Amino acid sequence: MSDLKFLGYRVPKIDFSIGDQFGSGPVQLDVNIKRSVEDEQHLQDKGGTSYTLVLSATIGDENNHNGICAKVTLAGGFQSTSDTNLMVNNATAILFPYLRNAISSICVTAGIPPFILPTVNVESDFNDEFSNN
Repeated sequence: MSDLKFLGYRVPKIDFSIGDQFGSGPVQLDVNIKRSVEDEQHLQDKGGTSYTLVLSATIGDENNHNGICAKVTLAGGFQSTSDTNLMVNNATAILFPYLRNAISSICVTAGIPPFILPTVNVESDFNDEFSNN
C-alpha cells in the first residue's frame, strides 16, 4: 500500500492551434511527453516530502497546416513519506489521465474530433528520467 497523497492538479499552460488546412487530408501527429519534479520540500513535522509533478505534452507541429499543435502542461501536488524517486511513477500514473482528458477536451471545445493520448507504461516509458545518479 502506498502512502502517496494526491493534493490536486492545475493546468498552468495551454497553447492550441488548428492548421489552416485542417481536415484536408490524413494527419500524422508527433507526441512528446515529458515529466519533471519541482518544488520538492521535506516536511520536517511529518517526515516526508511534498512535491509537484509536472507533465508536459506537445502534440503536432506549428508548421503542419493540415494538423493541430497543442502544448499542455499539468502540475499535480503530492505528498509522501517514501522516497520521492520511488513514488514518481505512481504520481505519473495518477496525473496522466488528467492530461489525456485535458487534451481531448480542448479538441472537442475547438470543434474538432478529440485527440486521445495513447496509454503509457509509466515504468518503462519514463524509466530513465529519475535515476539515483
